[in-house]
Amino acid sequence: MTVVVIAGCGRSTSTSTSTSTSASTSTSTSASASTSASTSTSASTSTSAPKKPLELLKFRLTSGIENKNPKDTLTVATPGQRVYAHLTLRNRSDETRQVKLSFRVNDVERTSVTLDVEPSWSYRTWAYNTLRDFDAGEMSVEVTDDTGASIVADKVPIRRAKDAGK
Repeated sequence: MTVVVIAGCGRSTSTSTSTSTSASTSTSTSASASTSASTSTSASTSTSAPKKPLELLKFRLTSGIENKNPKDTLTVATPGQRVYAHLTLRNRSDETRQVKLSFRVNDVERTSVTLDVEPSWSYRTWAYNTLRDFDAGEMSVEVTDDTGASIVADKVPIRRAKDAGK
């Protein structure tokens, strides 16, 4: 009987041949079964291993994007204005990941955008929400990854142009 034990790395690590009595074969089979069971456990652990987390490098609410960078830092938004959420993320996995941006005005979801994040040391991406002419109060943004983990949340007050300086 030939028993091949496969380690978690996918290579054959040992081969055992047994042609002796049935008692000896039984012992050999039992040993390989326990080795195989532990190998099976480690293999299933590696396939269901958690994804490497996305790392937030920079986040900014801004009134615009210029050359893939935020134009300014938005401290007050005005009705009718586009509010951009600009992110710089690190994706150290080997696969494209996703982030979801949820824009809320006065705690009511206004826009939800899902963006791809390619594997990269520094990946820039952004989305925006256009405020309505009658909006007042507060606009918030929450960013979550494809596992549902919160990455960042921020908010900005919405004021009419004549009140924006207050």
